[in-house]
Amino acid sequence: MKKKLLILTAVVMLAVLLTPGGTYSYTAVNVEQDGGDGNMAVSEARSAPESSNAATEATIVTEWATTTETSAPLPSAPPATQPSASPTFPAVSPSTTAAPSISPPATLEPTPTKPMTSVPSTTKPVTTAKSDPGPVSKLKALRKKNSEAIGWIVLDGTGINFPIMQARSNEYYLEHDEYKNPSKNGAVALDYQLYTNFTNGNNILYAHNLSAPGKGFSDLVNYKKKTFFDANKTGMIYTPDKNYRIEIFAVYVTDYNVNGYAWFPPEAEAFDLFVREIKSKAMYYREKNLKWGDQILSMCTCSWEFANARTIVHAKLVEI
Repeated sequence: MKKKLLILTAVVMLAVLLTPGGTYSYTAVNVEQDGGDGNMAVSEARSAPESSNAATEATIVTEWATTTETSAPLPSAPPATQPSASPTFPAVSPSTTAAPSISPPATLEPTPTKPMTSVPSTTKPVTTAKSDPGPVSKLKALRKKNSEAIGWIVLDGTGINFPIMQARSNEYYLEHDEYKNPSKNGAVALDYQLYTNFTNGNNILYAHNLSAPGKGFSDLVNYKKKTFFDANKTGMIYTPDKNYRIEIFAVYVTDYNVNGYAWFPPEAEAFDLFVREIKSKAMYYREKNLKWGDQILSMCTCSWEFANARTIVHAKLVEI
């Protein structure tokens, strides 16, 4: 506001000075600000002209009555920008609870123990069973003691796992064991008339039925049970030169004259006749399409269905 008044005063004085003629008058303007309400009181004082014949008297009377200023108020300075307040957190007063004191661990004293007294074990030592060296190894070992051991037979699902012997008669190994020791249990033997390499058309084995599982040919009678016959079909014969797979195909009971076909004439007709007789007598039969040149195994043991009865189990031998 003061700056405006000074500019106004300067304008008035300039107007007086520029008035034409040589005599000037001026008016002094006093501006006072009334107390705090924004109104101004203006009073004037004039200087008398030095000449009364002045052509023009510049009289500027400025009166500023007590009025309300109509000009728009000057914009006030924007408030100083305050920095954004940081988030405040509740003050945490230091804990007054004393931290627990940690005492060093006490030295542990070893607990006195009584010396251990060995207690004798009541468990019997485990005896490790010797592994079965197998039929081939056992046959080799036996032949070093008895050259009449010609093979070894194993029938799956039974206790039949024995050496096969051959003497000069069929009676000898019915009364002796494989070491030629006298024995009522005897041993398994091949008919004395046959070749020892099992290339015969009909290879007949004999052994006692001792009515004891796993003894002699006692287990042959099991094949007369249909379920057993169906479940147990195979076995093996081992010889020093060849091995054969046993494929069981028939079982029946007949009289003691079982070696009538031990020797076949060198013709297919005799072989075919023997096969047809097996089929006619069989309790159970599995077709093997047997033909001349095949090898048949006939296993024979005592039976009691009638006097001098024999149980016969037939199988096909397949060289492997």
